[in-house]
Amino acid sequence: QHRALMDGLASPLAASEEVKAHDPELLRLKDQLVKACAGSSASGTDMLQKVQQLLLDARRWLVAAGSLQAASAMLQVLEPAFSAVESALQQSAPVPAWSPDHVAAALAMLHLYSALAQHAAVPNQPAAHQLRKAVRKLLLARPYVLDLMLEMLQLVHFSADYHAQCAARHEALASALMLWELLDGLVRFAGLALGPQALGQGAAASGSNRQPQDAAQAAMLQAAVTKLAGLLAPGTGTVARLMEQQLTDQTAAAQIAAMQLLRHMFDLLGAQLLEVEGVAQHYVALHFGEFSRYYEAAGSDASSAYTDVCKLHL
Repeated sequence: QHRALMDGLASPLAASEEVKAHDPELLRLKDQLVKACAGSSASGTDMLQKVQQLLLDARRWLVAAGSLQAASAMLQVLEPAFSAVESALQQSAPVPAWSPDHVAAALAMLHLYSALAQHAAVPNQPAAHQLRKAVRKLLLARPYVLDLMLEMLQLVHFSADYHAQCAARHEALASALMLWELLDGLVRFAGLALGPQALGQGAAASGSNRQPQDAAQAAMLQAAVTKLAGLLAPGTGTVARLMEQQLTDQTAAAQIAAMQLLRHMFDLLGAQLLEVEGVAQHYVALHFGEFSRYYEAAGSDASSAYTDVCKLHL
């Protein structure tokens, strides 16, 4: 299934990229990732830790290479490995039952995807355009990546079983903050990769003037908006549940990270996020009720977590 979903993911390699495509380290990473994810052991701790290490090695290779050509070559060479890792993670266990090893392996994969997106975001370079199209297919044309991030946020924030498995007190929070940062990066990349036509900001995006490519991009964006709006759903959305928690030094970091993401989401998507039933009413009430309490608490203790949240609010 993943092979079909990702078919044709990588952009065609230019002649200067062929050398990178035959880089022995890239070929080693591809072979070892596919091998690690194959067979009856593909759901165990050893597999997860091996996959995590190989994905970290891949990100180090990309950072060291530091070029658009290297990123394009990685997309083409590691495409079978990406498919294998995603399939292995899906088959190992449902996300709500994941262990810290599952989360660590998935975060390594998401960080590598994010690094590719950062290379694709280089402005005013023709080579970046083709890479951007390929990364858009990887991150936005399929529901898998965004669905995975949203499910993982619920796991690391609210699963008592997951928290009990974490070796360190702050392990779950650290994973959550990385996920908020990665999701923020995905939202920013969506704004760049889908462009003003998909966002409805240009004449070409409306009515009969819309081209098929614009319509496809708009469909990608609408699917992403629907899923991101789920973060805000009263009672069930991750942001809504976070804001219902008492503000402490422990919860403040996650709440601030969520609010920073919301700011970028509203900058990009605006009122589309509030079209979900009940969302606008819920957050207007939350704003007036909770922030009144926060400002009162900040006035009593200028060094408290309330003060940090109020500064961000201002």
